[in-house]
Amino acid sequence: MTTRDYAFIAWNPITVMVGSSIRDEATHHQLQLDWQPGLIRNCSFAPNPRLLGTTAEDRTNGGQVLNLFSLNERKTTQRFQFEVVLNHALDSDGGAAAIALPATDRMTADLALVDTASGESERLVTGRLHHSSTISWFPDNQRIAYQTADERVEIVDRSTKEIVPATRGHSPAVSPDGEAIACERDGFLLVWDRASGNEREIDTGRTKPSANLSWSPDGRFLTYGSTRGLSGKETQFYLHDFDTGQRQDLPLKYATGLSLIPDRIDGEASDV
Repeated sequence: MTTRDYAFIAWNPITVMVGSSIRDEATHHQLQLDWQPGLIRNCSFAPNPRLLGTTAEDRTNGGQVLNLFSLNERKTTQRFQFEVVLNHALDSDGGAAAIALPATDRMTADLALVDTASGESERLVTGRLHHSSTISWFPDNQRIAYQTADERVEIVDRSTKEIVPATRGHSPAVSPDGEAIACERDGFLLVWDRASGNEREIDTGRTKPSANLSWSPDGRFLTYGSTRGLSGKETQFYLHDFDTGQRQDLPLKYATGLSLIPDRIDGEASDV
């Protein structure tokens, strides 16, 4: 597989974009949804049922929601409404969604787990998450990484609710094999090794990372973004090659978030 084959989903406050190649701008286009999102916070993708999850305001029906859109059926299959929903991540089979919700004191956030079939939810972690924390599942669909209010990365087990500290940082992203977590710290990127606890820094040059991280499905690359421009609203995304240590500018425009996915949005599944 080459980097040309990496499909992706990306988003800005009002639009979800997709493409069969992160490198080829000709494949990039807006995804046609059956609802109108506003102030999109983030998106995630469950490859087995090909579900797109979106946390956003719902201009069609009102309120803030976690909306699940089937890419096979091209329609919304589930919609979960909340007073405020901050972030989410679907597990790989779409059976559960980990979501960040404001805690009672409103200074922190809770981590909840939603069963997408029944709609039932439970709180896994209370009053520990940072409001802007990303959420990242391990490939076993059992453990979840998140950022605490004091900017540390922790891991919680969904069954036992046991919390294990990882490292200092924010915006955690678990590697596809579950052996590492990429995160940001003090304007730099690092990768924390779960077995040894060792860290290695990723050279981003003069670029200060400021957007969510995403691993390629084979673990060979990591994407990150950096805001730029006088308004601070334009984000340039980059692809870091772990083998060579080099980075490539990505031709992704008008996006604030990005996730590489192991499947094509249109047509047949990609060879991953």
